[in-house]
Parts: sequence; structure tokens; C-alpha cells
Amino acid sequence: MNIFSRKKLLLGFLTIIFIFSVYLSYLNINTKEIAVLSSQTTSVSLDLPKNCKIENESEDLKVNGTTSSKSDVEDNKIEVYSSSAGEYKLKAKLFGIIPINNYNINVIPNTKLYPSGQLVGVSMNTKGAIAVQFQSFIDISGNEVCPAKDAGIKTGDIIVEIGDSKVYNADEVIEQLNKIDHKEIEVVIKRENVEQTVTVKPVKAKDDNKYKIGLWVRDSVAGIGTLTCYNDKLNRFVALGHSINDVDTGIIMPVKNGDLIESELISIVKGKRNNPGELRGVLKADNKDIIGSIELNNDFGIYGDVTKKVNSSSSPMEIALQDKIKEGDAQILTTIDNEGPKLFDIKIKKTYKQTKKNTKSMLIEVTDKELLSKTGGIVQGMSGSPIIQNGKIVGAVTHVFVTDPTKGYGIYIEWLLEDLLT
Repeated sequence: MNIFSRKKLLLGFLTIIFIFSVYLSYLNINTKEIAVLSSQTTSVSLDLPKNCKIENESEDLKVNGTTSSKSDVEDNKIEVYSSSAGEYKLKAKLFGIIPINNYNINVIPNTKLYPSGQLVGVSMNTKGAIAVQFQSFIDISGNEVCPAKDAGIKTGDIIVEIGDSKVYNADEVIEQLNKIDHKEIEVVIKRENVEQTVTVKPVKAKDDNKYKIGLWVRDSVAGIGTLTCYNDKLNRFVALGHSINDVDTGIIMPVKNGDLIESELISIVKGKRNNPGELRGVLKADNKDIIGSIELNNDFGIYGDVTKKVNSSSSPMEIALQDKIKEGDAQILTTIDNEGPKLFDIKIKKTYKQTKKNTKSMLIEVTDKELLSKTGGIVQGMSGSPIIQNGKIVGAVTHVFVTDPTKGYGIYIEWLLEDLLT
């Protein structure tokens, strides 16, 4: 073999290695997520070419009835089963050799939940004080200044420490700043869950001769929403179906502590095109009216422990994952008067195949004449209302269309279970 042929062979070999490396990288990026219920055999469609085998490395997951390391794919489907909740990994290989796809099989506890639909109040305190607004002022030299902004603080930052002192609320922030006077001080802030330190130098204001940094902070929030469901064995609840965000900065408010409180509906603002409606209620103030303690606020709802027996108009229900949800008739359980939650008719217009958590899992439309007459469709405060189809909980209401209040989105119940059942 001459030198030219060897170089050509080497170049071809390197090209194959490069293509294969890019291919493997593609596979790692496109690992597919599949959710199934525990203690239930589930048929899973894989969308694979012929002559593929599934490689299984776990003894706790059965594929096609066996824990064998390799199983055949028949009619582009496999059957999976596990009695143990958890995440299991499968690999699809062409001819049992060439990697095609990776799968994460997320086995969700097959549990029953009590659907609620009860209108509840939310009272929540944050971890630290949230910077919500800058306030420039005139210093004793006649200059307009804002020391907090100049130091690099941004709205949405959470102040957790001033000097050597931890601060947990707005009052403590003010107390520490009043001690500083003209001295430079290090302030620890948390931005996108990363702590960093900035140096702030207070400036004396002309109007009152007090040292200021020009910053408004907030440490609490209160509002109205709907309790989705709860698990009576773990005494855990989930509500809202989406996060509680600061009204000024838009950040998800980090929970220090909070209460889920019984509330009384006082009026309904009917939803209209380009004018969202609203359930208006008041929080009951007595300690006996506290339903639960809030421990978590994330993109998909608020979670916590039930501290008193929750009134439920329904028996516990099974859940259905997204592959079992059908477009067509369904119901939402929600509260529009002080007689408690009632079922109202809707249609699931479209479901979206999802492998990652998302608050917009299905498109829904209100069809119930009574609900349309009283609220115009979906209104603020209804978020979290459980969606029920064929006697199973399939999700919760999350959003309303501003241009059409009869329509909105719901989240799949499977996206709420991880934080509900742990």
C-alpha cells in the first residue's frame, strides 16, 4: 500500500470517528423521558427502526416480563413494569450493538389522591428580603443618587446578609441599615440561587439628614388560589399548578414559611375578552382556619403539609398519566360560591406530548353553562382546580387565555407528583 493510499485510509477512519462522536453526542442530548405508574404493566411506544434490542441494567424493572439485560422490540413497543418507584435507564441498540436511543423510565407511585377544588388563601414569607424597586433621592450636595443601584444590586435580588448579620425580612434589613450611617458595608445577595457580595456606601439625604441606600424591599405575599389535591397518607398537598411570583420583579418567591388558609369568596369579576376575571376572597384569620404549612414554591405549584383535616366532596381518586388522557369531555372541580367545590364540564381540546415538566400540558375549554354564566370561563383564583376525566385526576388548571377566557391550559398531574409525594 503506497503512502497516498494510507493517508486516504487514515482520513476515512478519522472521518468515521468524528461522525460517530457527533452521533453519540446527539444521543446524549436527546435522551427521552417516559413516565409510568408503579405496579402496573405499561405498553410504551418507542419509534425505533426494525431489529432493535433494549438493554436494561436494573433488576427492579421488567421489560417484556423479564429482567434480562436484553429484550426484543416487537411492533415498535415494549412493556415495562416495576413495583418500585424511581428512575430507570434503558438503551436501544440496533442489532443489539449500535446505540440508537436512551430512555429514562420514571416510575411514579401508583397512588390515590383526594381532589379538592377548595378556594384557599396563601400567606407566605420569603427567605430574605427581595429588592423590588430603587428610589433615587437628593443628597446633601444636591445630587440625585441611588447607592444600592450604583453598587450593582438588581431588582429581584434577595438580600440575605448585611455586614456580619443574617437578615430574614424587611424589618431586619431596615434595622441593620439604620446602624450603618456613612460606613461602607458588604451586602450578601442571592441572584438566581447564587450568592455574591456587593459593597454599598449609604449617602445622607438632603430632606431628612438620614443615611439611605435608595432601595425598597419586600418579604411576604398574600393571595387567593385553589387547592388541587392532597395525599392523606403522607398528609401532603399541592395547590395553584404554577409558582407564586413577586409582582414587581417576576422572580419565584423563595419560601421561608407560610400558611394555606381557608378563605371566603366575596365576589366574582366575570372574565371578558382582553379583561381577565377574578375570584375575590378574604383569608380567615383564626388559627383554626389554617389548612396547611407551605414548604415549597416552584414553577408547578406550592407544596406542604396538611395540618388539619381537609373537607373533600369526593372519595380518593386514581390518577392518569398523559398517555391515558383523551381529547374530549372532562370536568374541573372548582369553587364559585360559598357552598364549596363543584364539578363543571370542560373539553380537553388538545394534549401535548411532553418529556419534561411544563405548566402548559393540555388545552382546555369551558363548556358548562352555569360556569360560563357566572365567571365567563376561567378566571384568576381558579388556578389549581383539579381536572378530572373518566373518574381519574389528570391535571390542574394553570392559565387562562386573555383573548378568550373560555379557554386555557392545564398541567399534567404527573408533573405535580414528585414534590407532592416526597
